[in-house]
Amino acid sequence: MKTLAKAVTASVLVLILQGSAPYLLGTSAVQAQSPPDATVSDAAMGKMNTYVEFLNQTLRASESLQRYDSWVDMKKGPTGKERIIYGMYSLYDVRELAGKALASAQ
Repeated sequence: MKTLAKAVTASVLVLILQGSAPYLLGTSAVQAQSPPDATVSDAAMGKMNTYVEFLNQTLRASESLQRYDSWVDMKKGPTGKERIIYGMYSLYDVRELAGKALASAQ
């Protein structure tokens, strides 16, 4: 269910960035037919790409935590008797991407 919600949200964001939002919002076709300003669209797309790149690189941390959660009781911690132990994923250095995302937000 979460995957479907993420897919719908991503699709709506793409439509908004492509200038198709008037159709989604039910505004008149006359407004929808006017071409979007290319400069604004390019800037918005660049900003969105920065956020998506940052999100993709940071998802590895939550995936690593989910993998740890798959074999250990998160409230008690490891017992030392686990038969299957999965290691943690290596993480990416996202300091530069975090800076870009913060700069895009301003």
